[in-house]
Amino acid sequence: MVQNVHHVLSLDMLEEEEGALDSESVVPTSKVRSDAPSEPSRDEVIGEPGLDQERPAKPEIPWLEEHTWFMCCDLEETLPCFAEIQKDMLSEHIFITLGQLDIRVNPESWEGYESAEDEMKPKEPESIPWDTRLTVFQKLIVVKCFMEEKVVSALTEFVIENLGKQFIENPPVDLATLYQDMSPSTPLVFILSTGSDPMGAFQRFAKERGYSERMRLTIIKRDELRLHE
Repeated sequence: MVQNVHHVLSLDMLEEEEGALDSESVVPTSKVRSDAPSEPSRDEVIGEPGLDQERPAKPEIPWLEEHTWFMCCDLEETLPCFAEIQKDMLSEHIFITLGQLDIRVNPESWEGYESAEDEMKPKEPESIPWDTRLTVFQKLIVVKCFMEEKVVSALTEFVIENLGKQFIENPPVDLATLYQDMSPSTPLVFILSTGSDPMGAFQRFAKERGYSERMRLTIIKRDELRLHE
């Protein structure tokens, strides 16, 4: 049913750019799966760090930006799933995978990370790799906080993993499909972009239906547009 709704909406919207509909579909359609784990509400997702909020002082580390450190502090304070992220940010390489995306929060190697000998010790629950520890939605929060330029790509991967690839692809639009939704009171309106011309396809469709003799073309000049508003 959800796929049928997505198909109808895609046809109705007639977006010019491929994929423009997909990002709009993420929030309502992500609620379809009944087995999806409970996730933080929208109000809990971290936005820009507040300037007046008190946080631990940023360590004097060359690669650590103030914004990144503030995000670590806010995540750990706000969401339990990000416990110990401040410590791990300074002691190990944090990376996550989301579909085809590889997100590296901090440098892959740094002399200040824990030594290989320490890594051989039995791992506590907090030491489980972040890529394994976090759910798909929680990984979206990481992308939003640390690599905001990849949010759109991450949302696309989120939809693919939770709903399927068909929900990021616009269904093929052909006149035979559109014709089923037309009626004497429901016309078909083409919104054209530069270089597009549906007249050839329209004439072929009319010929296939045997409507060539019934087809009538009316050309409206620019100065006549106001008369038709």
